[in-house]
Amino acid sequence: MRGAFILTAAAFIIKVLSAVYRLPYQNLAGDIGFYVYQQVYPFYAFAVTMAGFGFPVVLSRMISEARMKQGQKGVQTVFATAASVLSIVGLFLFLLLFLGAPFIASLMQDALLVKPLHMISFIFLWMPLLALFRGYFQGLQDMKPTGISQVAEQALRVTLILGLSFYLFYKGSGPYTFGTAAAFGSMIAPVASTFFLLLFFYKTKGSSRPQIQWHWDFKVVKRFLFEGLAYTVASLAIVLFQFVDTLTLVPFLNDQVNAARELKGIYDRSFPFIQMGMMTAVALATSAVPVLAQIKGESKEHVTQWRQPLRLAIIFGSAAAVGLFLIVKETNIFLFEDSSGSLTLAIMVLNILSASIIITSATQLQGLGRIWLPMILMVAAACVKLGLNGLLIPSMGILGAGLATTMSLFGLSLLLLGILKKEWRMRLFHWKEYGVLGMANLLIMVVVFLWKTLLHGFVFQGHQGRIEAGLIALSSAVWGGFIFLFFIARKGLLEKEDIEQFPFGGMMVKLLFKNQSVRRSSDVGND
Repeated sequence: MRGAFILTAAAFIIKVLSAVYRLPYQNLAGDIGFYVYQQVYPFYAFAVTMAGFGFPVVLSRMISEARMKQGQKGVQTVFATAASVLSIVGLFLFLLLFLGAPFIASLMQDALLVKPLHMISFIFLWMPLLALFRGYFQGLQDMKPTGISQVAEQALRVTLILGLSFYLFYKGSGPYTFGTAAAFGSMIAPVASTFFLLLFFYKTKGSSRPQIQWHWDFKVVKRFLFEGLAYTVASLAIVLFQFVDTLTLVPFLNDQVNAARELKGIYDRSFPFIQMGMMTAVALATSAVPVLAQIKGESKEHVTQWRQPLRLAIIFGSAAAVGLFLIVKETNIFLFEDSSGSLTLAIMVLNILSASIIITSATQLQGLGRIWLPMILMVAAACVKLGLNGLLIPSMGILGAGLATTMSLFGLSLLLLGILKKEWRMRLFHWKEYGVLGMANLLIMVVVFLWKTLLHGFVFQGHQGRIEAGLIALSSAVWGGFIFLFFIARKGLLEKEDIEQFPFGGMMVKLLFKNQSVRRSSDVGND
């Protein structure tokens, strides 16, 4: 359980840093500078997911199994084979992206992206070491090296990107220089991870420390390579769709080249919104998954424990989606200085709910042994997104891209929910609970609408600059969040254990559950 807490805390810190740095970066680099970095970001995200989740998860399981069955000799075989496979994969992906950068840039219809693509390609050379050591330590049930290395890497990345951006802003550099500098910061940041992982690795006793050497066991290779790829792709729901937009949005837009790139930069503002909205939902929902993966059997208690993370994803994902939808214009002005693209951003923030469901349910399906299914469904949904882009973007612009993403992700989330419902053979919510959740979100709408009307009409008297927009957005979020939590807690939809996972959870439990009997997860969904 401590290991799960470490990884969850690390993931939460990383998501906060990843969402927050984009805001000052966009303010400094502008919409086109933001567009440049977002065009290469999917390649970075793919490498980081391979090194931080996909391959380490598979390697940790294989090392744990080998340790139990064959002892240190089995661990050495798996470790050495994984090192060999990862080295080949990392080198192949580096060469593919580095040499293919001109072709990829031509698909994006922007030859100036070659340099940022070249820069980000070097991150694949770091990937083998990171995935190898993280998987090894997780296989020993030691999550500390992984957590520390991930936070150190993200902290260095954010520091480099913002430091270079301030310097370039002072120098008056162009947007493509900003984008290349951001790619450099992302590419070089894994040096921090590597340092900490090597430190932990060489502190391991020599007799139990495996050797990094060339080895090739075809049985190990087959499982490690294919399962690692499946876990990686299944963890990239939003990034996979972002990659489709990276390749198609500018070519499908009928505007002039510079206008199209600026529109893409405005459209890319939506991703920090989605990340911020998903932070609470996914962090709470996935915190129990590493522990749940050890649960076997099909009793009601086991099914209830499996279902609870997904319930949390839906509860908090819906609140975040509704809340951000209502304050998207004010948040856009506060974070990005103007209200450009607010309608598109409003459509895109609805994906917070779908993405929260997809990430949680995909993780659960893989925990149940359905390793390939989430990946296949996500690739299929990305193909649907591609087709919808072709239909909607030429006539509707970036709004069409937003609608294509929303429709595709919503369909995928419903499909995954249906599959899990078949697995469980139990309801996710009572009908009354659906009513409570709907009423709670309706309350958010009413409270935020009245609060915004009060501030606009009587406090700021129609004037809305950046500071006013920020005050409206932040205060609305606080009021809406408090009303939502209070209502669902008093109606029994949220449990004491769930509230306790929040900062100041103990105080909130005393306030929300005062003079009220606490409902337990074992009481949920048993009709």
